[in-house]
Amino acid sequence: MSGSRLQAHAAQVAGRPLWRGLSRFVGPGCITASALVSGAVAAALVIFGLGMSTLDFVLTETSFRERQRQRQRVRVEDLLEVARDVLWASGSKNVRVNVMLADADTLRVEYKCGNYAPEEVKDPWARGVGCAGMAYDRDRVVLGTDTATQPAAVAALTLADADVEVLHARPTITAEHIASVMSVPVRGRDHSVMAVINVDDRLRLTDSALIKPEIIRAFERMAVRLADVLDDDAY
Repeated sequence: MSGSRLQAHAAQVAGRPLWRGLSRFVGPGCITASALVSGAVAAALVIFGLGMSTLDFVLTETSFRERQRQRQRVRVEDLLEVARDVLWASGSKNVRVNVMLADADTLRVEYKCGNYAPEEVKDPWARGVGCAGMAYDRDRVVLGTDTATQPAAVAALTLADADVEVLHARPTITAEHIASVMSVPVRGRDHSVMAVINVDDRLRLTDSALIKPEIIRAFERMAVRLADVLDDDAY
């Protein structure tokens, strides 16, 4: 876990209201105290105690889910940092990595590593649109390249694998500073696509590490690990 995320988590814990910690004792205390009195006071203590116990249960469950989501985010972002480091070591220094979660016929960016403009991550992507949408729709690795790169040059370098598809249309590249993209589907326990890993590079696909067979395989293995992390929250 990076230092900045540790600091953010510590600040979050320190900022929790004191009454959230006390609420777990108030309910049982009121119910116990009701045995010492009678009449309307006892009834009021019981009702108040039950209400506080219910509130404590809700707060505890909510806090548990918050901590679970925080742990999940840290684990996913750690994976993305490792992925970026692998690409840097392979010669691609200007890369970004994100994870888009699937929801019916759309994808939305949930985790990212690198500098993204707000307009690049705020809107959902439709199934079948762009490299990410194609990877989601076809359940296969999709490589995207700009129109200046000849298909034959890509075919000479890429894997001879039916699960890898290369798109040569400009609409697959959505930002002018991006020259190549790799989108890898992440399959859940039911074998359906639950997310897509996206990597973009300023280098053309023929010059980028994204086209290397060992990099494609590494990201397919990463997709399996990522599915385990995401499934921890889903089940």
